[in-house]
Amino acid sequence: MRWTDEEVAWIAGVMEAKGIFSLQQTKFNDYPRVQVQVKLKDVDIIENLHFLIGGTITYRGIKNGRTKYVQLNLYKQIEIEELFKAIYPWMGQRRQDKIDILLGSYEGRVAEW
Repeated sequence: MRWTDEEVAWIAGVMEAKGIFSLQQTKFNDYPRVQVQVKLKDVDIIENLHFLIGGTITYRGIKNGRTKYVQLNLYKQIEIEELFKAIYPWMGQRRQDKIDILLGSYEGRVAEW
């Protein structure tokens, strides 16, 4: 694993509170892809999360030098699977159920780890 236990706990806390786990159908492929998204006003939290897990940062609603919110998107399936496996024990039951469904949907099976 590429993260320390403390980093995993911190990532899991952010994901439990503000993470959006979804399945997106792409126009270019016949299969859906899993997406992880976090939206916050706190730029420093998003930038730290980006440093740890990667992804793409988008700054939204910039006006008069202020950012309305910052969004982090993670699309790479191999990175998402690694992230889900690391944070899974820290997630509540609702999030664990969602992770199971999402991983099972793009692998064509129920997630088994």
